[in-house]
Amino acid sequence: WEGSSLSFEQWMSEVDSIVSAAIGLSIHDLPDMTFRDVYQSGDSPEVFCRDTLGIENGQVTDLDTLNDVINS
Repeated sequence: WEGSSLSFEQWMSEVDSIVSAAIGLSIHDLPDMTFRDVYQSGDSPEVFCRDTLGIENGQVTDLDTLNDVINS
């Protein structure tokens, strides 16, 4: 991921695609998160989805993490 040339908007679009494929919702349907901070820290969309949302390889792998986000 280091050295990626994705703009913030492209990064957000990728995150949205990952989330939509896994749970059928847009990131815009979820509570507000500090997306720009994560983007600027250098995390890839995949790492963000795995670590923050519990989504990996197109599926929910950590339901507790996802529930924590949804219920925050």
